[in-house]
Amino acid sequence: MKAMIAREPGGPDVLHQVVRRVPTPQAGTVLLTVAH
Repeated sequence: MKAMIAREPGGPDVLHQVVRRVPTPQAGTVLLTVAH
């Protein structure tokens, strides 16, 4: 998971922004889908 995020430009920052905008139990699933 960390490797995938590292490949994204500004990964961790974008990740936190998405989590804040989508505070749901399925947020992780959405992030995984976007990552792929």
